[in-house]
Amino acid sequence: MEKGLTKFQLAAIGAVALAYNELEVAVDLLRSTVIALPHEAGNSVTREAKIGSIAKGLANVELETEDQKQIKHALDVFQEFTIYRDAINHVRLMNLMSVGNSDLNLRKGKSVDAFSDKALNIFYDHLIALEKECSSAAMLVQSLSVLKSRALVDLTRSSYTKGKRACTSQFRGYGTRRQALPPMPWLPSESDLREVKTKWQQAQVAELMAWLTAWPDAGSTIESSAHG
Repeated sequence: MEKGLTKFQLAAIGAVALAYNELEVAVDLLRSTVIALPHEAGNSVTREAKIGSIAKGLANVELETEDQKQIKHALDVFQEFTIYRDAINHVRLMNLMSVGNSDLNLRKGKSVDAFSDKALNIFYDHLIALEKECSSAAMLVQSLSVLKSRALVDLTRSSYTKGKRACTSQFRGYGTRRQALPPMPWLPSESDLREVKTKWQQAQVAELMAWLTAWPDAGSTIESSAHG
């Protein structure tokens, strides 16, 4: 169990991890509908490549400009959320190394503490909302594909047209509701996380060197044990 975290924080971190996984599945589904590939085909593709292929594939989908912009914005948010998720995965390390780090604390300003119950719950709500938005985007793209495959004289075309309008309304509604949520709290950036990892590694090396200096025979003892 992570030292210094309450049971409520641990529960919230677990909920965030599950919600993020569901969001990633929704993004994979969106990719498979945009570029017409089986859902499993995205398992070995990097996250950046997935987003790039979706953005490129949207040019071939007959979406309204407003909907294309909304999907691209949702993908941008997904990338940001990935960084936040990575920071939360390293929550104990972030807490340890941010103590006394004036630069990191200054960037926080007066925002809610990044790993408090409140901040984690806000992040969770945004993850769930974005997952619904991406899933509904996949449904919208799929409805367009089905509608396009129907001939103009097809008697069922009108029902598919209504279905497409319903998918559009749902997609836009989820986007509106997500953006109406309480603003995201301050969370560490990718550079913050990289800086903390570097400082932690430096601290580990310094600690090891201090130990070896304090115990002159420690190095030879370790070496003889390795060859013993």
